[in-house]
Amino acid sequence: MDERRAGRDLVDDSIIFVVDMIKDFLDPGEEFAIDEGRDMYDKLDELLAFGRANGIPIVHSASQGMNNSLYERHWWQIRDRVSCQVGSPTVDVVDRLRPPEYGDSEIYIAKSKYSPFYGTRLDTYLRNAPFLGRNTIIVTGMATNFCCMCTTVDAMNRDYRVLFVDDLNCTFDGIDGTPAATMHKVTVETLKQGYVEEVVTADDLMQRLAREAAPVAV
Repeated sequence: MDERRAGRDLVDDSIIFVVDMIKDFLDPGEEFAIDEGRDMYDKLDELLAFGRANGIPIVHSASQGMNNSLYERHWWQIRDRVSCQVGSPTVDVVDRLRPPEYGDSEIYIAKSKYSPFYGTRLDTYLRNAPFLGRNTIIVTGMATNFCCMCTTVDAMNRDYRVLFVDDLNCTFDGIDGTPAATMHKVTVETLKQGYVEEVVTADDLMQRLAREAAPVAV
């Protein structure tokens, strides 16, 4: 990010994406649960509170309705109708992060593929106020090497600048036992090679946003 860019560029140019921070992926005991995801609550809650207070639009996306697709070959949880089912309360955003109500500036996108851009009305939302004219997408959520990576690539292919928040994304172990931390790191390093404008930490991002939102001395 070019620190010479003046004014409120990041505040006025950004959209916060929250990918699959839903009960199916976070509640203890759920088949898809990534326990580390709950460690992101505090910082993600802070980012969302800042966005709501400063007019940064927010997109929540939630996996559901993936049956009768190739996903059934890879995920028994989907094939057996255990997880990510349309109408289930477990596809709701977790209580800690869900807004009191959705509206024009904070929306919920049900997605049947890894990316919220595929087969949804997301592109239509982004072409209209309050999203229109904003060109930076801040990617947070789960899982790093699945829905977050696909969201990032699809955003980049639509000419959005992407800020990928390193410590507000996480994943699970690989099927061969590769540790989740390694899966995450390899994915992030891949995204750095042409898919994102920058990989940032939550603290660095919040500091930049706070500087922009601070009153200008006269």
